[in-house]
Amino acid sequence: MRGKRPILAFAVGVTSVCSLFGRPAAAVELGWYVENRFRFYTSADDFLRHEQAFRNVCKLHPDVCSSAIPHGPILEMERWLNQRAYDGRATPARQQGWASRSSGVDDTCYDRISSQFREPCDRRDATDPANRTQSFIVPKTHRVRVGPSEGSVGTVCSFRWAPAREVDKPDSWHPVGNGTYPCDLDRGSWPGIDVPYENDAGGAVVEWKIGAEGPKREAVKVRDLLILGLGDSFASGEGNPDRPITPSGTFFTNYDNAVGRPTRNLQGSVNWYSRPDQNENFSEARAFWLERQCHRSQYSHQFRTALQLAVESERIAVSFVPLGCSGGMIDEG
Repeated sequence: MRGKRPILAFAVGVTSVCSLFGRPAAAVELGWYVENRFRFYTSADDFLRHEQAFRNVCKLHPDVCSSAIPHGPILEMERWLNQRAYDGRATPARQQGWASRSSGVDDTCYDRISSQFREPCDRRDATDPANRTQSFIVPKTHRVRVGPSEGSVGTVCSFRWAPAREVDKPDSWHPVGNGTYPCDLDRGSWPGIDVPYENDAGGAVVEWKIGAEGPKREAVKVRDLLILGLGDSFASGEGNPDRPITPSGTFFTNYDNAVGRPTRNLQGSVNWYSRPDQNENFSEARAFWLERQCHRSQYSHQFRTALQLAVESERIAVSFVPLGCSGGMIDEG
């Protein structure tokens, strides 16, 4: 049961991120954010790459990020990410786009081998083994980083937390990280807690002390959005694969009438595809898609908009289900 969990659906059009949530709220005494807010990725690192790009772009181009239309930062982020698609170096000869770094077999909750969503999905960013494997559609917990917000005073901060429904049970309280750490700790180093997600009954309560001040408590509750992406080739990302084909100056695309499939031939005569010593090279050079039959891509406008929603809203989580398929049709209705 999803209860009152919001469910959004993308058709062909692009939904404005700012029109849904606007910009992040002002800083509070207790700082917290969801670590991997785009749950389609099994590792937080793949999501954090986009968050870092957003921060860098906004630092370099503040006028772009202040715009009410979100395409400005997205376009600049694409440029920034593409230049650093490999080991942080801008190497034009090796540029294959940022999606090539998150197109591995185990990088997403979609199994491109079996063409099915992983249910359950292995969360590589979860530190607690009990929360490592959970449903992609109905999450059990969200990994949340907790720490003192900017401007907090004091030299030492202490934190502890408990599930929202168990705050009256003394044994339910647990330290956040080691329990105490410097108040000026960088937000990237804040310790994490696995906040329960149970619709209206979920969430956690964090109790914290800053220096000699008395303890304070605040509720930490993640808003999880289930977003469905529907449509045909305009929605799937047709023409823009996760990893593009690797062209060669000595080969060209041709159609082999004998087998009825596109092949690559040596200039002149020899069928390159049918040569056993070249099959592996052909496989490595072909385009890679999030979903091969539908030509589904991480560069589709639906995927990119859902991802940007997660990037700009620190206290939500997005469970995006891409279902766009090239050639898709509505037969009835």
